[in-house]
Amino acid sequence: MGMFDSVEFECEIPEPARKCYPGGWQTKDLHNTMDVYVVTKDGQLIHRKTKLVDAPERQFIKLKAVPDGEEVIDYHGDIFVIGSPSSEGAEFVEMRVRFTHGKLENIEVI
Repeated sequence: MGMFDSVEFECEIPEPARKCYPGGWQTKDLHNTMDVYVVTKDGQLIHRKTKLVDAPERQFIKLKAVPDGEEVIDYHGDIFVIGSPSSEGAEFVEMRVRFTHGKLENIEVI
């Protein structure tokens, strides 16, 4: 278990992976800080940045994350993601997402 980052896909993904919950892709190959990354339609990797602000209205944790802009990531290499099943009886799906100098090269179900 532990910390991870979430990955969302605006681009096309292979057929078996489309059966997974859209927001359920996780990876341990980035910063593992519970951040959100997006693979855009044009193949860029975007980091949706957040910042912590005071939230005195909360009972226990007196901080909350709020959006703080987006940053294009010039990623080079593979990111392995695991998708959560969207329905009972479905299986987890793992994919290799390959970037070359900041551009999506391919996505492969493994």
